[in-house]
Amino acid sequence: VVANHGYDGLVIETFMAGVILLIAGFARAGSLIEYIPESVINGFTLGEMITYLAVGWIARSFYFSNIDEEIDDMVRTGRMGVFLLRPVNFHLMLLSQAAGESLFRICFFTAPIAVAILLMFPVSPPETVAAGASFLLSSLLSFLILAEINFLVGLLAFSLKSIQGIARAKYMLIQL
Repeated sequence: VVANHGYDGLVIETFMAGVILLIAGFARAGSLIEYIPESVINGFTLGEMITYLAVGWIARSFYFSNIDEEIDDMVRTGRMGVFLLRPVNFHLMLLSQAAGESLFRICFFTAPIAVAILLMFPVSPPETVAAGASFLLSSLLSFLILAEINFLVGLLAFSLKSIQGIARAKYMLIQL
């Protein structure tokens, strides 16, 4: 690290490692480390860690949606009947709305912050075009999977008084 990034890079990397260890300690993640091979853990550079965090944040901002909360609100307020009477596919309408919200977040939140991160930190591009394409495909599939999970949780609003507990449990499971 010192050879590539100097002593400043070493200080920053040491600080980041300490923060990660504190977070892992509070989350009691130490028991999970036995399942990760040592070759995966050792050898990360500062640039690789920043790239991983930046790309992960960018991907997460894309696949987030509130479909379950919207369905719950429609059921609680009695507006669901109006939406079901419309001559459109309700499921596809909510999925399209979530996709539009994701594109809005990418254009107006993620892209400007990504540019700032690229200017401040050494973010590495994908090794190959195939790796970049695989990332884009996996991000799109992540959006679809999470949107469908949110839709299914939202449908529980028809039979439950409140889906807040299930939505919180879903959120905690997704954060794992």
